[in-house]
Amino acid sequence: MALDKHDPVPFTVTVHLLRCKRCRNIVRAMTTAACMYSRALSDTADSDDKLVQKTMDKINKTLPDLVSLRSESSAPNVHILPWVIIGITMIIGLGSVPFTEIGRWASENFQLKFVIPFALVFASFVSIFSALFVGRNLDFFVKKFDLKDGN
Repeated sequence: MALDKHDPVPFTVTVHLLRCKRCRNIVRAMTTAACMYSRALSDTADSDDKLVQKTMDKINKTLPDLVSLRSESSAPNVHILPWVIIGITMIIGLGSVPFTEIGRWASENFQLKFVIPFALVFASFVSIFSALFVGRNLDFFVKKFDLKDGN
């Protein structure tokens, strides 16, 4: 979802649209109206003038190209693969620290004074990363799972 100049929708508005069915329906109706407005006209020129007819034919031939270019440029690019790769790398990296030489040394010398803070920091990193992942790709998840209001 984007604003007129393809600016991202503010986070608070996105959260509101997730919770408010009435506003979500209004946005859908406005989006449908905008799509109908941007479709190519099927009207032909009613004039007998050959120049007007040729001009309208050329316009009608180029309109689908312009509409497809605009829709491709406004489609959001969701790249989930880098997020998944970084997340898996982070989990494997942080999860393997206790089994390395430094991790074994720290757990032997510091015992629970190392294990508990490390587990809390590890859990915090994973939670923050997950929140950023969902927050950055919120539109993707809303469209993917077609979240509907129970009202």
